[in-house]
Amino acid sequence: ADDGAIAGDLDYLEVYGKASIAPVEPLTLGAAVFYSPEFPLKGGDAWYGEVNAGYTLTDALAVSGAFGYQTTKTNGYFAGDDNYMTWNIGATYSIAGFGLDVRYSDTDVSNADGYKDKFFVTLKRAL
Repeated sequence: ADDGAIAGDLDYLEVYGKASIAPVEPLTLGAAVFYSPEFPLKGGDAWYGEVNAGYTLTDALAVSGAFGYQTTKTNGYFAGDDNYMTWNIGATYSIAGFGLDVRYSDTDVSNADGYKDKFFVTLKRAL
């Protein structure tokens, strides 16, 4: 197989719009929409929509979560599924410019065990 042909199929254009609002000071609500006219590996038109929320408990601790829906024009593109949902929930503890995020993520893709039911721990540094 020509690995260059496969790598070239992974390049794609994506545009998106995001918005958020803070109706009360500790709460932030948001939404995002992503569109690609030619998703990688011949996926065709692809859309991803997400709603999310975050709540600041203290100056150092915040919780957040998101729910999203992905679809492509190509039938069965996602491990046999035509579309899928994804969700995550977690908490971030911030101190001295660092943020430690602990998050649970899952999806309803029926044939993709590698993407289901995962915990992530991420260390971030604000510059």
